[in-house]
Amino acid sequence: MPERPPVSIVLPFFGGADDADAALDAFAVLERGPEDELIVADNTVEGVVRERPGVRVLPTRAKRSAYGARNEGAAAARHDWLLFLDADCRPSPALLDAYLREPIAEDVGAVAGGIVGAPEQTSFVARYVRSRQHLDQDYNVNRHPYRPMAVTANLLVRRAAWAHIGGFAQGTRSGADAEFCWRLQEHGWRLVLDQDASVEHVHRDRLEPLLRQAARDGAASAWLERRRPGSGTRPRLTRELSRAIAGIAWWTLRGERERAAFKAMDGVWVLAANLGYLAGNAPPRVAREVTVTERAPVVLEEFPVPGQPPPDGGVVLARRRPDRPDWSLAEGCVVLWAEDEGLAARALGLLRARDGVPPGWTRAEWGAVYRRTVSINEVI
Repeated sequence: MPERPPVSIVLPFFGGADDADAALDAFAVLERGPEDELIVADNTVEGVVRERPGVRVLPTRAKRSAYGARNEGAAAARHDWLLFLDADCRPSPALLDAYLREPIAEDVGAVAGGIVGAPEQTSFVARYVRSRQHLDQDYNVNRHPYRPMAVTANLLVRRAAWAHIGGFAQGTRSGADAEFCWRLQEHGWRLVLDQDASVEHVHRDRLEPLLRQAARDGAASAWLERRRPGSGTRPRLTRELSRAIAGIAWWTLRGERERAAFKAMDGVWVLAANLGYLAGNAPPRVAREVTVTERAPVVLEEFPVPGQPPPDGGVVLARRRPDRPDWSLAEGCVVLWAEDEGLAARALGLLRARDGVPPGWTRAEWGAVYRRTVSINEVI
């Protein structure tokens, strides 16, 4: 069998120092060749990831954006294959060999690996998430109602494909992995599935973090819908709640209490997702970083578009991200994208929009972004 190509593993991290140590302990089982590299994109403000042999710690410039951390890690990588993994995953020792045991076709831009729930998790919430297969890559690649996608918890990407489309959509909280896969395919690359290249995922095991995740998923769906109508439709609250109530009654009558409880959780999940659908998809860091008051913001239709003059710092207000962004233009800037603003912010924006809405913008978009900027330090 021919020797496989080397791989750059990119691991974004946000959390505490002990969590970082636990993640790197789990990754220590990976069977790596002499040229393989592990890059930890430390996304914390404090820089908590501790150095250890065989691990390259990369402090990120942008904080609280996992997709920005992935882009920075990929830009620093040395090899033609980028393996994106999450810190709450446990890779199998032979993961790299499983991905590259055979040559991958030249038109394949990304390979989605399998994701299974860690079987030793015994809490009710973890059992619920495992039962619902929330990260099922077979569903994502082969049965997604919009078009094939994959999550970055376990995704091998050809570096040339990542560079071709400008990487992930930075400054987003969730959903940019799906959007990345769709742009990838639109630019001529294929996405395929390899279930044998699998990792275990340590699911959330308490109710509050699970509901926060449901709300984030709802906000991501709304963001995807704004970028690509039809891709992120809102969960049908009445239908899903009716199904949950009927399921509770059915499984209770049959004496299967856990399945009845899981149906109740389905109802709670869809409620949280619908609330999240009203919210925005920007990470919380943005508001705290808007500190520039010396110059008026730059207002653009799209940003960062390759070839645009660099804004030279300051604040940029843009309607949307382009399909092939050049993120180097955003360095040193604070960027607010109208497409990240949720329905609630847009409704408030209608009340607060000032005169002089830029061409191409709606009053709701302009008011939502203007409200966020002015509420911090009146840069406009």
